[in-house]
Amino acid sequence: MSFPHSVQRALEAKGNRKPDYQRLKSALKHQEPDLVPLFEMGIEPEIKQLFMGHSVQGHAQEIEFFETAGFDAYPVSLSVINANTKSNANLKPVETDNEQIEKSPDGVQVTSYSITTYKAELEAYTERHWAEMHKGVITNKDEFVAYPWPNPDDLDFSILDQVGAMLPPGMKIGVVIGKVFTGVWFMMGMETFMLSYIDDPELIEMMYDKIIPLQQRVMEVAMEHPAVGLSFHADDLSGKNGPLVHPDHYRKYAFPCYKKMCDMAKAADKPFVFHTDGDISMVIDELIDLGISGWHPVEKQAHDINEIKAKYGDRLALLGNIDLQYTLTQGTPQEVEDEVRTRIRDLAPGGGYCVSSGNSIPEYVPIDNYAAMLEATFKYGKYPISLG
Repeated sequence: MSFPHSVQRALEAKGNRKPDYQRLKSALKHQEPDLVPLFEMGIEPEIKQLFMGHSVQGHAQEIEFFETAGFDAYPVSLSVINANTKSNANLKPVETDNEQIEKSPDGVQVTSYSITTYKAELEAYTERHWAEMHKGVITNKDEFVAYPWPNPDDLDFSILDQVGAMLPPGMKIGVVIGKVFTGVWFMMGMETFMLSYIDDPELIEMMYDKIIPLQQRVMEVAMEHPAVGLSFHADDLSGKNGPLVHPDHYRKYAFPCYKKMCDMAKAADKPFVFHTDGDISMVIDELIDLGISGWHPVEKQAHDINEIKAKYGDRLALLGNIDLQYTLTQGTPQEVEDEVRTRIRDLAPGGGYCVSSGNSIPEYVPIDNYAAMLEATFKYGKYPISLG
C-alpha cells in the first residue's frame, strides 16, 4: 500500500502501535497508559481518501483507516435526530410534507431516522450546509401530532453487532449518541425554537418528551453491548460568549437526561464523553457533577485549556483543543507539530488528555497538517511524558 509522504512519516512514527481501547479508557480515567490516545469522532471522507491513497467505503475500509491512523475507538452514530441534506441508501429517513423546508435555500431539512449509522459512503460535498435557522419540520402542535415519531422500542440496533464483528483486536466502538437540546431546536429551527420559548413553551416541552426517551433508549442498548467502549454526546450548549439559552432551560430539560445517561455509563463502566463548543463556564461544574467523564473539544477561542486543566483536571478528562481556525487549517505542519507538542507537554502528564482537533477533521484541513498532528502525537506522546 502506497501512502503520501507526510502520512508515511506519521506511520513510521506510529511504529507497531495497535488499537487498544484500554489505552483510551485509562486516559479518560486520569491514568497514564503507554501512549497519549488519539480521539476523533468526525473525519471527512476526503481526508480518509487522501490518507489511505484510495477511496474509503463501507465499514471494513472505515475500520481499516481508523486502525491504520492509530485510533483505539471506531465511531458509530446512533443518534436518532440528525440534520443532513445528503441522501444515503443505507438509511431510512422519515418522509415529511414540509415543502418549505425541503426547498429552503439557507438551511437544511432535519430528518428523523430509525437509527443513523456512521457511513463512509456519504457523497463528497463542495459546499457547506447549516442547520435550519428559521423553520424546521415542527413549528406548531399540529405538525408535532402529524410527525411520524419512531417508537423507542422499535429501533434497529443491528449495526452494533455488524460492526462489532468486524473490529480488530483491541478496538471498541465509540457510539455517537446526542442530541437533546440540539435535537429539539434542529427539528424546530432555531428561530421557531426561540419564539416558542416565550410564546409556546408547551410545544417545547412536548418535543423534549418525545426526543429524550428515544435518546435514552439508544444509550441503554449501547451501554449493554459488549462491542461498545464509550459514548460520545454531541449537544452544543454554548457559543463563544456563553450559553445559547438561559442555563435554567438546560437544568429543566437536558441535564436530567444527561444524569440518567451518565448513570447508565457509570453502571457499565464505560466513559461518557460530552461534546459542546463554546464557553461553558456557567455550567461546567454542573456537568461534572452529573457524571461526565470527559469534555471535547475545549474550544480554543472560548477557553484556556491549561486553566481548565488546573481547575478541573482531577475530575474531568480533556480531549481536543488543536486549533481549527488557524493551526490545522491554515498553519504549517511545523506549527501543527509545535501545538500538539505543547498540549501533550502541558496536559498529558498524569493522564486525562487525548489529542483531538478543536471539533472534527473537515475536508479543508490539508492532509500534511492532519498527518503532522498524528506524527507529533506518536513522537511526543510516549509515557512518561518528559518534554521540558
